[in-house]
Amino acid sequence: IKAWGESIVSIGQRYTRHWDYEGRTYRFLETMYDYPYVAVGEERGDREGDPPAVLFKPADASGPQYRNTFEGVRSYFIGHSEEKEFKDDTGFALRYWKSFKFKVAGIILQPKSAWAMGEYEFVDNSDGKVGAQYTFGFVRGKGVEIDGVKEGKLRIKVFHASFPHDGQLQIFEGSEMRHQVDVEAVEEAQARWGRLL
Repeated sequence: IKAWGESIVSIGQRYTRHWDYEGRTYRFLETMYDYPYVAVGEERGDREGDPPAVLFKPADASGPQYRNTFEGVRSYFIGHSEEKEFKDDTGFALRYWKSFKFKVAGIILQPKSAWAMGEYEFVDNSDGKVGAQYTFGFVRGKGVEIDGVKEGKLRIKVFHASFPHDGQLQIFEGSEMRHQVDVEAVEEAQARWGRLL
C-alpha cells in the first residue's frame, strides 16, 4: 500500500516537472495492478465480454464510478482519455501531491490472495488533503524469472475506496488501528502467508 501511494505521488511530481508521467503511469498500472504486460507499440484492448482483469472503484471518479477496463483506470489517474465516457477525468494523480500516509485496520491472508482495509490520506503542496477508506484485494502475480528465480509478487486485483459517511477519517484521530506497517508486521504477515501455502 505504501508503494501504491508513493507511486501516485511520483506520477504527480513527474507531471509538474514535465517528465514522462504517462510512461510512469503505465509502469505503475502494469506492475502494481494485475494487468497483463503489453509491449510498447502493441495495442492494449479490453475485449467486450471478457471478465475484467481488475475491479476498480475510486472514491471520487467524475465519470463512471466502476472502472473495469485498463483505459478507465488509466484515465482516472491521469485523465486525457479519448473515450467519451471518461472525458471528464482530470487525473487524480496529476495533483501535485507532496505526501501520502495510510493506516491498516486489518489484513486477511489466504494461500493465493490477501486483503487489506484501512484509510489513506494524500496531501498536496497547498496542504489540501484528500482521504478515503480503502479495501485492496491482492493476488500473487504470474511468475517472472529474475536471476534464475521465479517470482510472483502481490498485485492489486480489487481496489475500492469511499469517503467515510461522517466525513471523518478514524485512523488519524488516535484510533486503535495499527499506526504503521513495520518490519515486524511484514515478517509476521510473511510467516502466516507461508504457513498457509
